Amino acid sequence: MTRIILTTFLLIIIVNIAYADQFQIKYRSESDVFYVAYSAVRIINENEVIFEGFTDKYGRITINLPHEEYDGEVFYREQWRSISLNIDGSEYLKVIYLD
Repeated sequence: MTRIILTTFLLIIIVNIAYADQFQIKYRSESDVFYVAYSAVRIINENEVIFEGFTDKYGRITINLPHEEYDGEVFYREQWRSISLNIDGSEYLKVIYLD
């Protein structure tokens, strides 16, 4: 019985992650492009933080929220930078550039 419950729980988690949107955040300088690695990301909706997370070493982050356009912030090089995120359930990796 415990195995069935555990298996069901793991499948639910995997399915939720499979339908989440994936983003890669990059910083574009005058001469090069860098991954925004290990940076804090937060999404704000109606003045409330509804998502907080961190990018991995390649600047990637997975966000599982209802389909909508969101405003967010990334903490990079000692300052918060504004970003716009379109959560639409697509399967491809979306790249966001910070300037």
